[in-house]
Amino acid sequence: MVPRVTGLTRVYCIICNCAGLENNIFLAYEVYDDQIFYQIVDAVCATLGMDCDTLLFNFGYYTFSVYWRNSTHDTLLYCLGDSVQELIQNLNALHHHLSSRYDKMIAPAFTCNTVPEGLLVHYHSARPGLGEYVRGIITGLANHMYRLNVNVEMLEHETVSARATKHYYKFRITLNGVKDEITLSKLHGIKNKKVGVIRDIKKVKANFHIIKSKSEFETEPKINPITSTDVDWPVTPEIFESIAPYHLIFNSDLKILRMSVPFSRIIECQHITDHPKIGDLFDIEIPQVELTHGNILNESNALFILSVKHSTSYGVVSKRTLRPSFRGQMCPFSSSLDSPILFLASPAVNSFEQLEQMGLSIADIGKSSSLHVLLESNNDYTPQMDLSRQLEKAKNQLEMEKAAVEKARRHTDLILHRMLPVKVASVLKQNGYVAPMEFSQVSILFTAIADFQKICKETSSHQVVTMLNDLFTRFDNLLETYQVYKVETVADSYMMAAGFPDTAKKHAHAVTKMAFEMRREVKEMNSTYSYNIEILIGVHSGPVVTGVIGTKQPRYCLFGDTVNTASRMNSTGEPDRIHISQETFKHICDDSSYHFISRGKIFVKGLGLRATYFVEEDQNITVHTHDNDTLEVTSIDREDHQSEL
Repeated sequence: MVPRVTGLTRVYCIICNCAGLENNIFLAYEVYDDQIFYQIVDAVCATLGMDCDTLLFNFGYYTFSVYWRNSTHDTLLYCLGDSVQELIQNLNALHHHLSSRYDKMIAPAFTCNTVPEGLLVHYHSARPGLGEYVRGIITGLANHMYRLNVNVEMLEHETVSARATKHYYKFRITLNGVKDEITLSKLHGIKNKKVGVIRDIKKVKANFHIIKSKSEFETEPKINPITSTDVDWPVTPEIFESIAPYHLIFNSDLKILRMSVPFSRIIECQHITDHPKIGDLFDIEIPQVELTHGNILNESNALFILSVKHSTSYGVVSKRTLRPSFRGQMCPFSSSLDSPILFLASPAVNSFEQLEQMGLSIADIGKSSSLHVLLESNNDYTPQMDLSRQLEKAKNQLEMEKAAVEKARRHTDLILHRMLPVKVASVLKQNGYVAPMEFSQVSILFTAIADFQKICKETSSHQVVTMLNDLFTRFDNLLETYQVYKVETVADSYMMAAGFPDTAKKHAHAVTKMAFEMRREVKEMNSTYSYNIEILIGVHSGPVVTGVIGTKQPRYCLFGDTVNTASRMNSTGEPDRIHISQETFKHICDDSSYHFISRGKIFVKGLGLRATYFVEEDQNITVHTHDNDTLEVTSIDREDHQSEL
């Protein structure tokens, strides 16, 4: 999912870039490498300046209130139990249920025990470093679902290597504040069923927490159970086996006293003659505790999943394609610490395909088993799940294509804006053409390299191209600063103008200031790269007509005598000087930062005699005359020239 809020989207993109992720869209039904999660955690910590433990705790705490509340799994949580202990004990069942939806899910395991000061929670996971995340989840669930103010303390953390590396954490949950009967019942559950809980799931979901006030607790009505000793219960072992086809009975030494016939068919070893221990034939998958009689009694309220071993000291136990697993409940016969235990189970399958791989059929499942309903619902649900995944992938693909189109559009606009002014490009995109426009006053600047032909003869073509690219790139970098538009470059000639397409009163000032900067850039380039070039700069102001010419590589062109006159100002100028016409002089002569040197009237090809000026920033100027002599001149008197004009 991608955040929709603009500010969050920006931060989210920064985090994804910091994490080195090429794609920042994640699908709900897709399986991702765990390393991506840790990369994102590191990136969030670096971007937001948070420490890892604080981030993981808050992530866990708000997982329920933000994610689960908006997902389809929130009802499952509400049905897990009426207390924190019951909920944690049934988390394994929830994960097992979700594993039928997410076939590559690697689920953690929870166990929960009562201690005088509160609860002890044991957490096993294949993923490292999630202790603070789990502590946040437990705190959040207790607060949001049961309105309990609890303190969750991490007591132990170790890495256990057995069949696979597991990370073990032990937490202690204690209550903060008042510890009355109602509060304790929310933590430990209802003892001896003396109080009940009334709960409206729809109301709970609307408010996303369970409110349990005193008025909601009431004593259950007393029902007298039928316990007549005159009734002879006709439940023979055969009848019980037809009701519960898969069951085991074992004693406190874990020796199997009875195994149902369907179980015996799964256990294919022919060398079992005595009473093997349950650990000889089965591995315990959930809960992740050592297979002892005491642990089984402590976890009797939890879901148990036992898997048949492939081989033991008795030989090969099962040759099935899929390793048979059974889920069910451990039922002690009494409260005695050495009580025999009945394991009521059913095959741990989620589809008919898995049932077939175990070598079983529907007939091998008890008629009253809920597994019938689960398999049928999963059989109907799987196509829906596949359709949801396909729709989500299609949506993600559309989002990616949309982003790619938007990126391509921005890239195209960038290229177009380098060829045409932004305003003109927008009109061209909208209408497909741009009508010619007249501008009464613009200023045009031409620049060229002095003795360029001589430089070309004395220098290689590669060096000339490199030099021109360096020079013109420096000029390009100045354009936005002075709001000047680059019209074109031809060989060593660089043309720019100001005052269009957006009119500006200071167009002549902008071009003149740009000319000074261009001259400084040339001097800097000469000192940096040992070049020895000089440029001629000519400026003229007047009316022009503009238009977009051509459809392939369109050009924004300027037409009129102003363009020709500006070009003549350039060709009749002198190296390292800024040569302006009388029309440009009128626009900038009142600026005290400029100093002007009149050239009088000079002959301009095609234009006749024209009054022109050199413009400088300093008062003391050395003017190069045509006979190579030099003379000192001072700036002209502004008032006299203004009266002459």
